[in-house]
Amino acid sequence: MIGSAFVVRVRAGRRGAVFATVAAVAAAAVSVAGCHGSGTSAAPTATHSPVKVSADPHTADPDPRHLRAGDCFTADAATLAGGMEAAQTVRIVPCAQPHQGEAFGTAALFNRPYPGAAQLAQDAAGYCHTLIARYDMDAWTLDPAARPTRALYPGKSAWQAGDHNAVCFFAARSGTATGSMRRDRRTLTADQYAYLDAEGRFDAALALPPDELSSSNRSDWEQWTGSVADSLGIEEQLLKAHNWPVRAQAPVNALIQRIDTTTPLWRSASQTTSVADLIAGYTVAREHTLTAQESAVRAALDLATHDTAAKSGTGGTAPKSAATTRS
Repeated sequence: MIGSAFVVRVRAGRRGAVFATVAAVAAAAVSVAGCHGSGTSAAPTATHSPVKVSADPHTADPDPRHLRAGDCFTADAATLAGGMEAAQTVRIVPCAQPHQGEAFGTAALFNRPYPGAAQLAQDAAGYCHTLIARYDMDAWTLDPAARPTRALYPGKSAWQAGDHNAVCFFAARSGTATGSMRRDRRTLTADQYAYLDAEGRFDAALALPPDELSSSNRSDWEQWTGSVADSLGIEEQLLKAHNWPVRAQAPVNALIQRIDTTTPLWRSASQTTSVADLIAGYTVAREHTLTAQESAVRAALDLATHDTAAKSGTGGTAPKSAATTRS
């Protein structure tokens, strides 16, 4: 049986976080299940045998389909490449020890007749992508170059036997990694969680702008820049609502002031009447960064202060247009 290894194709948003370019269909449920411990080209890469379910569904050496969110593990090269589940077992190790992979969730794929490896690869990529921000809320720590996102999904026989789950994991590109990528309510302090939850609203809105700007989709860009302005308003409300520790209050106040001056720029870009004006407004808005103020808050809360895959400005590169003067 031919397996299809895949690496999620990504593009960087403001933080350099991982954003999948594939869109999965809406009929699937995703879940992140906690436990101890603590990818996409469709080209055939390896031949895998159907994996047999072990008697104990989660042991020190489970088969890959039994990995749970928070499991750090070592495995053979075929398993680490992603694609159809391999027959070999994996070895779970403490995340503080060197490991080659870290599971961050499982995606329950739509219950239907076997759709083929290529479709499963696309669906798994899309749904695994939705779990990343749940497992690691801190986009500043996500580095797809160092920890690419991969997944294992069932082959035809396993699918027909009722296994419709994909296992999502980070792989260590350099061979091994130490430490967990998990940064969620289980591992963060209340103040860290509150801040990352607020900051994530802006990141989520900013992450995926519409396709290349043209006169035919200018309204899509106007709606998107308006949604970015809305997300900044929500972030500000959340920052104001939380009771911050003394050491973080002044940096938070400075960030709120910066948001107050940034939000109107995004709002203005959403209210333009031509492609040229939209590009000009967007360019001004994305260059009005929040990075210095965010770094100060992060330092006060003992969070990462360096964006590992940052792009210049707050929104990547300016939108491309074949005709910047047409409305």
